[in-house]
Amino acid sequence: ATIVYGNLIRHTYKDVPVIIGGIEASLRRLAHYDYWSNSFKHSVLLDSQADMISYGMGEHSIVEIADALAKKLGKELVIQNMDFDAVCLSVGQQKCDIAMAGLTIKEDRKEYVNFSDPYYNAAQKIIVPADNTEFDSCSDAASIEAILKEKDASVKVGVQNGTTGQFYCEGDADWGFDGFKMETIGYKNGSLAVQDLVNGNISYVVIDSAPATCISEAINKLQ
Repeated sequence: ATIVYGNLIRHTYKDVPVIIGGIEASLRRLAHYDYWSNSFKHSVLLDSQADMISYGMGEHSIVEIADALAKKLGKELVIQNMDFDAVCLSVGQQKCDIAMAGLTIKEDRKEYVNFSDPYYNAAQKIIVPADNTEFDSCSDAASIEAILKEKDASVKVGVQNGTTGQFYCEGDADWGFDGFKMETIGYKNGSLAVQDLVNGNISYVVIDSAPATCISEAINKLQ
């Protein structure tokens, strides 16, 4: 995900500094062996075309970076960590000046916030338990949707609140999503949804493709 997003941002905003961080970037900061491709990889700093790595989870360094930017702009930095689905609304209500997240651009959101130029088109992926074989013969999105449309409200699907996955499952007129009859369960993030799937509390998870891949790979390594 870091390499994909980093290159997309670099392609769109060629002169904007790109900083990466977190577990993935930290573990891959040097040349390393990649288990999944069975090959050696360059430092993620090179492959992502980023300018700097914020080592570790970045709880402190990201604040220092943001503070340096604020000082350069002559502003005081105040950081508010909040649930994903409250980010746009907080900006619209002028509780915050800017939201920094991968946000879906929707017409209703444009009524109260201004978005940057889009730099990434996120696809959706469905995550199922390892022993689920009902989608094995599916070759496209239409065949998967056909199966999901047969499910009733007794089936539960997990999504991250405020994301395209939620709009897709519940239905959204602006996007032309009809939605499904399944019960949609919202979570603060995709990891919590997948963990509930592993625990057997829901049948499916629908989230953005990049985090879906990373979360699935991480959990499968632990199994």
